[in-house]
Amino acid sequence: PKNPLYCSIDGVVYDIDQTRVVVYPLGKSDLHQVPDSVTDVSAIFEYLPYYPNLNIALGNGVTDYATVDGVIYSADMKTLYYCSPSKTGTYVMPDSVTEIASCGFANTGLTEITVSPNVTEIVYGVFMGSKTLQKVNLPDNLQSIGLYAFQYCTGLKSADIPASLTAID
Repeated sequence: PKNPLYCSIDGVVYDIDQTRVVVYPLGKSDLHQVPDSVTDVSAIFEYLPYYPNLNIALGNGVTDYATVDGVIYSADMKTLYYCSPSKTGTYVMPDSVTEIASCGFANTGLTEITVSPNVTEIVYGVFMGSKTLQKVNLPDNLQSIGLYAFQYCTGLKSADIPASLTAID
């Protein structure tokens, strides 16, 4: 309580002005409402895939990001940062998405994913650990698949490789 630089709300560490998330603790599984004063949640995104129980409701003050049905995007919906592990069933990515962040779908409960036709690269570990994932529909203009993209996707039965693909790490 006497720290001049940081404060804690339900175990989540913010800067003293509550404009930036500094640390979201490992193992925190309950829904946490980020205060409306917060405008920077970028510190969370680097670690999202490693927190399988993480579920964050972003406040209105976070203008750089948008959440739609358990998926976090950039505000312009061009970058998909993170899909909640609790999301199940089939997911069709919006056509506006051009980039998926590293480990963006790691450990999800989805069974089928259709990647946006505007994504040309599947980066490091995008689907890693998604054991229930059975089918991935890749876009026709996909050019590369990064290292560990499908690691531990033990239920994967189908991922058609388009002719445009030039590199698989």
